[in-house]
Amino acid sequence: MDTRIHPLGGEYAYALRTHITSLQPAVVDMSSDDEEAASSDNHVFSYPPPPGFRPVSILPTTTMLAFLEPAGLQLIGHHILFKWPTYGWCLGRISEWNSNPRRQVWKQVVNFIVFNPDDGSSGPHCLSLDNYNIDGDNDSPNHTWLLLEPSNRQHSSSGQV
Repeated sequence: MDTRIHPLGGEYAYALRTHITSLQPAVVDMSSDDEEAASSDNHVFSYPPPPGFRPVSILPTTTMLAFLEPAGLQLIGHHILFKWPTYGWCLGRISEWNSNPRRQVWKQVVNFIVFNPDDGSSGPHCLSLDNYNIDGDNDSPNHTWLLLEPSNRQHSSSGQV
């Protein structure tokens, strides 16, 4: 029996999940009317991350998240929380960096494939700082994400994730 999965299977699963949960992609507005809140470096993560994880202390760089930029390879194996419509915050692990410019979601080139341990699926993601969520609360917009690190990991002084 052939146990290989066709590469488009993950894209189909992602597209089906997206269609079922939300017929229109959310437009994420990361702006804030509160100037003081936007300038504060003391963001509180109000939705608790899974046991053993915490939000990263240093955000990924724009270069790491740029489509087809090999610096993104550094993020393979890192965990994220992604806020899905209907399901809310779900844990995922960046399992693959995309090198195919034709692989797109909503007309954006995919930069990562994320494995979702809750349902065993993998799907393409377009992770950027534009939809990065530093607050991580239940009122956060859908289709936002947050990079996690093990809670016992020492902070790096080099500025790298």
